[in-house]
Amino acid sequence: MSDSAWSHEIDLETRLAAKLFMAPDLAAEALSESPPSDFLDPDLGLIAETISRLAEAGTAVTVEAVSDELQRRAPRGNGSGWIGRVSDLVDEPVLELSVSDTAKRIHRHALERERTDLYRRLATEPDNLGYKQRLRWVEEALEADERVRAKRAHPLEAVSFSGKRLLALLQRPMPLPVEAARPVPGHFSLWVAPSFTGKTSLSLWNGMSRAAGVAPWSGVEARPPGRVLIYSLDEAPEQVMRRMNGLSLFHPAGSRLERYVHNIVVVGPDRDLDPSELDALRFDENGLETLTRWIEEARKAGEPFAEVYIDAYADVLPLGQSENSNEEATRIGGALERRAVRFGPAITLLHHCGKPKADAGEDLPDVRFMGRGASALAAKARAVTSLELVAGMPNLRRVRTATNLGPAPKPVLFEVCSGEATAEELIFFRPAADASERDPHDFLKPGESISTRDLARRLAGDSLEEDAEPKGDLKRLAASLREAWRKAGKVIVSPGPRNAKMMRLSDPAEAE
Repeated sequence: MSDSAWSHEIDLETRLAAKLFMAPDLAAEALSESPPSDFLDPDLGLIAETISRLAEAGTAVTVEAVSDELQRRAPRGNGSGWIGRVSDLVDEPVLELSVSDTAKRIHRHALERERTDLYRRLATEPDNLGYKQRLRWVEEALEADERVRAKRAHPLEAVSFSGKRLLALLQRPMPLPVEAARPVPGHFSLWVAPSFTGKTSLSLWNGMSRAAGVAPWSGVEARPPGRVLIYSLDEAPEQVMRRMNGLSLFHPAGSRLERYVHNIVVVGPDRDLDPSELDALRFDENGLETLTRWIEEARKAGEPFAEVYIDAYADVLPLGQSENSNEEATRIGGALERRAVRFGPAITLLHHCGKPKADAGEDLPDVRFMGRGASALAAKARAVTSLELVAGMPNLRRVRTATNLGPAPKPVLFEVCSGEATAEELIFFRPAADASERDPHDFLKPGESISTRDLARRLAGDSLEEDAEPKGDLKRLAASLREAWRKAGKVIVSPGPRNAKMMRLSDPAEAE
């Protein structure tokens, strides 16, 4: 990791040393929370320890006294020795946090660095030095620190609601309902799908819609134009742009990307970028703070991000961390939800799961909670959405959403198309039951009466073997089309044998 990734930690250590220079009586308390070995800059650790020694001995803490003591304990060959480094502390800005809180933060940073190093050692070296035991101790210390920080907090009045304040919540406007396959404004959403299902293409399709201020497909409301951040540490911006260019040929916003691409910001690997710069953007504490700063600066500049897509969870995990870690999933998911609520964007995290095998029934298993670490991520997400393959129908995707923000949307089938009819080159999304895009004359002959099951078989085309029973998704699609056509007056529905619903085309006389 580049040195710049830790610059804020060194800045914190510098300010602490400067504060101790001004208030040496606090040095012992600070070092009890964070010993000199915690300091990322060892010089600053030595300076803090020297200030503490002089204060305990009753010696006046001056630039000369500290420099002389340091030169005696850790000689430097140049003529001025330590005096230049110590003198710089006098001009440092005043520390905003308390000395104790700053020292605790420095200690936490040291534990996080050690945890990362221990994961690296366990992956590359034999565990003959007790790395696993040390790692358990470090993780327990970090968990204890998190519990202490969570308990500190605000007085009850600041975070609770009662009386008039509680009643006033009823006067707030209702939030937008959660919609299938769309991000949730002001909250963190999790999208789970197997590889090559189309979740990246769907996120780009949605992002382009928001950037242009158009509805992504018929049947849903357009949202106002807004800036979109695509945070993809694995896929190059060049490739993202090419994918959007392909999507634009079929997108409601049109093929002229230059009209709205100024609202799209892509972060990813490029031949002109140092790879270490992207490593610093992984979601350890530093990477999350960087994302927070970008979102906050955009809002202050009057150009807030309306939507943020993070593609994908595996690519933003800190080095050495596993997708199976519930602790990391809880930490990252909670951080993203807090930032979405605080700053207002819809933050959507894409996550892989394995391709599930069909169970004994007619439906595929629910993949929303099949991703590695997905249960812990789902606990922090306000909406969990799956994008699922449909057996025997490569051009269909089933979307299911669970949410605690209100009624969950009904499962929806989406249609995807491509020039090669392969999942790798998805270029089109639309609700598969959109009657405005379907003509019943394509499936029914004049005077013919067919059941919903027969319509499902015709929707399957050649992909369904003779006499095979249509899958549940095809039956639901057929029923949706039947009802949409009936309401539009395009077909007449009547009872049939064994309670089947039969449909036939409407002629002008019947329609009246």
